[in-house]
Amino acid sequence: MGLHYPANLPKGIVAWSDADWVNCRATRRSVTGFLATFHGCLILWKTRKQTSVSTSTAEAEYKALCNLTSKLLWLKQWCKEARLFLSTEPITIWGDNQSCINTANGDCNFNNK
Repeated sequence: MGLHYPANLPKGIVAWSDADWVNCRATRRSVTGFLATFHGCLILWKTRKQTSVSTSTAEAEYKALCNLTSKLLWLKQWCKEARLFLSTEPITIWGDNQSCINTANGDCNFNNK
């Protein structure tokens, strides 16, 4: 029993985030889901109904991404305080919504008239 770290798996933390927009017909709330691996082993996961109604797929996805990011920041701080080795390389986060990815990268153009 224990964690097995094969040599050919991605190094460091890799995470995935997703949301199911307006999943609940009764409340119109979306569902957040995310997971993170460390050297290929699952270390963090969550799925839950979002606390507020999202007006778009991008908003639901961004809420999921923000929730994941806050958990990853907490995890990095915990590892630092516990003096556990953690790569200084950026954490890779995968998502499937282009609008959400553009927003997270700061590539949004808002047209104010």
